[in-house]
Amino acid sequence: MMDAYDALSLRNEVIEAELPYRPEAWAYYLTRDRINKYRHPANQEEFERYPNVNWVDELLKDVAVSYQANVNISGGTKFAKYFASVDYAHEGDIYKKMPSLRGYDPGFSYDRVNVRSNLDFNLTKTTKLHVNLSGSHAVKKATQGQYENLVWSAFYGISPDAFRPIYSNGAFGYYAPNPDQAATNSMMDLIVNGIGYTTNDRLNTDFTLEQKLDFITEGLAFSVLVNMKSYAESSYINTIDPYYYRVMPNSWDASDPGFYMTESLQKGTDYIAQGGINRYSDRTFYLDARLTYNRRFNKDHNVSGMLMYMMREFRSDVLPNRNQGLSGRFTYDYKYRYLAEVNVGYNGSEQFA
Repeated sequence: MMDAYDALSLRNEVIEAELPYRPEAWAYYLTRDRINKYRHPANQEEFERYPNVNWVDELLKDVAVSYQANVNISGGTKFAKYFASVDYAHEGDIYKKMPSLRGYDPGFSYDRVNVRSNLDFNLTKTTKLHVNLSGSHAVKKATQGQYENLVWSAFYGISPDAFRPIYSNGAFGYYAPNPDQAATNSMMDLIVNGIGYTTNDRLNTDFTLEQKLDFITEGLAFSVLVNMKSYAESSYINTIDPYYYRVMPNSWDASDPGFYMTESLQKGTDYIAQGGINRYSDRTFYLDARLTYNRRFNKDHNVSGMLMYMMREFRSDVLPNRNQGLSGRFTYDYKYRYLAEVNVGYNGSEQFA
């Protein structure tokens, strides 16, 4: 990555090469002693007057912390078996800790907790019940809206000599010739434009009952699955203030674009503690009931069949719907050489408000 010293030295070489047919570029030529100040400032004033910013070093840590912890437990008896698991995951922020100027700590993070439990019951010799419960709670913290992208712009589009991220008087730097497009201050975007929290909650429940019906005829069985899912998401924006602090430049030699000094601080409207909460939720109910038959006769004849009813109901604020269906299958094979199969089905759907 090229620093301000190397970039300005290269610009001088380009100006010298183009001087015969572009003499007006000489106004931007910098003397060697002035360029040296970008790499070796003599004091704090020169450090700010001749910025040489490595935006990666200014904004990012060398590493980000990410970790995951998991605890499992299992066991049981002939009547019941169980399994339970708790999992916690954390994704840390790769950005350095920034000053908290508006009542919140800017940055990014993600935390999630998953839980799961499986229970299997042998109610009788021919009856089994399976209960599966799972869920998760996750919280994402991030800079809001377009600023999440602008925070990254420093690494790809801001010249190292444009400005200091923050000056000694607490003011933010900005690029006076084109402050809104050419070089937004990524540190400023991260600190003053608010943060938001997005929370996701999921809950999933399964109940499955399996019943052998050999007392009616051998190979006959019945099962029913009931599944219920719920999902909820809420987004909390911690500020809706669209204004931000800006550095006002002093009068300086217009031929030297490296000379941006701080003069005063301009503040936007007052900080608003809560910008709004957006919520979304949905629920799904699923039912699957089936009657199955599988039997072999005289070692040569294998007969199987299934009759299934399915119903799914989805409710949300966006597009609630319900559909159901009935299907059946019958197969017969002789000595695993000849196979006959018949499938029938009916699908219906209904939408409701």
